[in-house]
Amino acid sequence: MIEIIENSIKIKLLETFKNFEVESFPADFEKFSFFSHNGCFLVRYEGSKMADQHTAIAVKEEETYNFTVFMALRYINRHEEAYTKIKDLKKALNGLPILNKKLRITSINYEDVIDGDFWYSVSLTITFPLIDNYPDLSNCSEIIGKVQFIKEAI
Repeated sequence: MIEIIENSIKIKLLETFKNFEVESFPADFEKFSFFSHNGCFLVRYEGSKMADQHTAIAVKEEETYNFTVFMALRYINRHEEAYTKIKDLKKALNGLPILNKKLRITSINYEDVIDGDFWYSVSLTITFPLIDNYPDLSNCSEIIGKVQFIKEAI
């Protein structure tokens, strides 16, 4: 699922920002450099959290995935020059459909100026159901299965 979400984000960024580099966040950011004259986007998976379990016989919960997109802008001198790109980024990612769920922006932040490039970050979340892959072997499951069979027969 992580790969599907990240690839969906990267594809949308490539479509929206045609002259920007789009990559996964590098292992060694200190040595990272990009070559586009406009800027780049780096996509990073931050982790996920599972919702509380609400069933007794099977694992059925929701998993919320968290990502950060870092945007670097070249050749700008003031923050106000970034506002249009920030607006375009919000428009591209907020509500982006991925497997019938929607990506949601939770925050946008200024990060730093590194080698003259202005860096911003956008935090994103998306929630999907998480269902276990193992059959329930408990007596309770067996009884529920028999009751469902009887209901279907009636």
